[in-house]
Amino acid sequence: MVSFICYSNFFLICFIPLYFCITTIPNQLSDEKNLGFPGVKIRLTNNGVSFISKVVGNILITEIMSATVNLPPHKIQFNDGNVELKNLKVKMEKSGHNVNSKLTPPNNISIEVSNLDMNINGEINGNIDKSKHFVGDILLLNNNFEILLGLNILNNNHGTPNIKLNLCKIKENLTPKIKITSGTLSNEDKQKIELNIGKENKEILEIMICSRIEVIIEDRINDRFSLIPSKLPMNTLAETAILEEVASRMLSRRRQIRNTEYSRTKRQALRSLSSSFNLTKANNLLLDYGIVGEPRVIKNVLEIDSVSEISLNGRGGTPFGAMKFNYPEDIKEGVMMQLIVSDFVPNTLMYHGHTIGIFNTRIDSKTPHFSSMMKSSCSLTSGVLFCLGDLFPTLKRTFPNRELAMLYKTINAPVMKFHGKSSGIENTGEEKIFGSFIIEVDSSMKMRLSNTMTKPKVTIENMKFTTESPNVITQQELNQAGILTKEVLQRMVNDMLKEGIPIPIHPLYKLDKPRVRIIERAMLIQTNFKLNEKLLKQLTAEEVRL
Repeated sequence: MVSFICYSNFFLICFIPLYFCITTIPNQLSDEKNLGFPGVKIRLTNNGVSFISKVVGNILITEIMSATVNLPPHKIQFNDGNVELKNLKVKMEKSGHNVNSKLTPPNNISIEVSNLDMNINGEINGNIDKSKHFVGDILLLNNNFEILLGLNILNNNHGTPNIKLNLCKIKENLTPKIKITSGTLSNEDKQKIELNIGKENKEILEIMICSRIEVIIEDRINDRFSLIPSKLPMNTLAETAILEEVASRMLSRRRQIRNTEYSRTKRQALRSLSSSFNLTKANNLLLDYGIVGEPRVIKNVLEIDSVSEISLNGRGGTPFGAMKFNYPEDIKEGVMMQLIVSDFVPNTLMYHGHTIGIFNTRIDSKTPHFSSMMKSSCSLTSGVLFCLGDLFPTLKRTFPNRELAMLYKTINAPVMKFHGKSSGIENTGEEKIFGSFIIEVDSSMKMRLSNTMTKPKVTIENMKFTTESPNVITQQELNQAGILTKEVLQRMVNDMLKEGIPIPIHPLYKLDKPRVRIIERAMLIQTNFKLNEKLLKQLTAEEVRL
């Protein structure tokens, strides 16, 4: 069950007052101090890590072929001679390789890429029989070999993932096919040279492959991940906006200057992608995807903790913290990911959203579903059988034959708790404040999941009304109007939430067939996922192409 508590005001025909507001901590969260617990816990199973490894492995293999690495010539000494290999290049002969992965504590992913066929070609020169110099071309053919990789998944201390290559080696010794083209060497000389090169073939192959993998991981993936803002608009799924941000930061760094105006424009472009609740005031609410602590492997599961705080312009400052939640250690068989979302996440949204008036709503004669009701007087001759004046007779007598508008405004930040279960009125001079009353709401919520959104539906269970204008709206009238007002408010809140609340998952992922269960103080999502391969390819490519 999800409980939803809201304290709000209804103003009848009002203008927006000018005042300074200091938002207080909701009473329901006042004891929940910030102890550094994560808002979201991501648990990747072996299936999930294996899927990521295969996708990333395929991308890496392609980039290895094109990566430029300045390596010194490889020199080989042997009896009666020496050779030097230079300007070596790698070429893949087929793409039918296999990728397997395994998780090992504390934070290691072991990856085995098998059934690889790669050729190395370049230039060769040297001396044979001490005095006989030669030059030519060389081709090393390596078929059906395996390479082992070890990766540590770390936190770069700025909340961004950082990958360290701790192992890269060819699994077994290889006997390559070697072809040397030189007009000054006899067949006997070639055989002698090929024999000695073959002894160092494994080392040559490791240097060629591992140096390129290290460049791709360090100079591309880690570097570009560090340039992706850890705080993004809540529903940013457009890789173009992210890549533009990365490209602009790379350009600024190359020029060794900071183009303030350009960067500001890009940040605003990122924020403008957000349209939560269909309200423009939500554009500056950013979700912090930053990592808390170090990723770790526990019981064959890779666990990553995320801040997942939603705040105004990503500045933080939420006066309460996430609670430590107990989650089931068992994971549904076959799923790639378990996502545990603390109710801290929606509460930060509602706290900071409240400060900028994201939940403030105006209902008037132009509002769908309510337009005919927004009158103080109605009759058969007017064609309207029922209006607000019928609910509030005092209002009808005091201000007859008026069009009405209501402004719904939260006076405290709403609070949402997960529990397991066995714009305003313009002051144009034409509108005048009539009265106001306070509504305290206690409600429950059911949620439906899509691949990117949680779509809630609120059911109001208890409401308490308190009039602030007894000369216009009496307490008795409020009590009598409670049932109908409950339906009106329930419909209004559900209309506000109909666009959904984004699931706090990084734009690299897209959930596939998620299933949700409510546990104490958290929402448990078990799901498969797809990867944004277009974005991944750009993050590993030599150049970011917009």
